[in-house]
Formats: sequence, structure tokens, C-alpha cells
Amino acid sequence: MVENKPILREVFRFNHDENGGEALILTTEYFVNDTIIEMRQELSLQSYGRSASINLGINELTPYLLRVLADHLENGKRKANKMRKNRTSNG
Repeated sequence: MVENKPILREVFRFNHDENGGEALILTTEYFVNDTIIEMRQELSLQSYGRSASINLGINELTPYLLRVLADHLENGKRKANKMRKNRTSNG
């Protein structure tokens, strides 16, 4: 059974620099469920006094998934750079 109170709460801010009132924040809470740890995550966008939040539910942003995302973004950037170079060399 999941305890009502998290044993740990971590907050990660994607944009560390202050940028005029906007922030993208991932909050992860860890709960004990018998012998395993469960995560609950919420992604929130805060902009100039307003905010919107999404509870990620079972779609946890795990370290593995974030590594896959990082690889995906790096491959996309590599392809875009290659396309840019081809466009500039072809006139």
C-alpha cells in the first residue's frame, strides 16, 4: 500500500537562469509501496503569475527515458546541422 506522504520530494527547474517570470519545473515525489519505491511526477509551467500543471501519472520521466530523449535531440541537431551545411554549400 502506498503511504500518503512522500518520503522524498525533488524539484528540478529546467531553465536555471531567471528569464522574466517564466519557469518549467518538474516535481518528483517518492512514495513507499511495500518493498518498492513509486514516483509521482508533475510538470508545471509558470509564466508571469499564472501556471499550468500536468500530472504525468504512469508516464514517469525515468533516467533511461531521459537518456533516450537526449540521444533523440542530439541526433536531430546533428541532422539539422548536416542539412544546413548542405544548403549553404549548394548555394
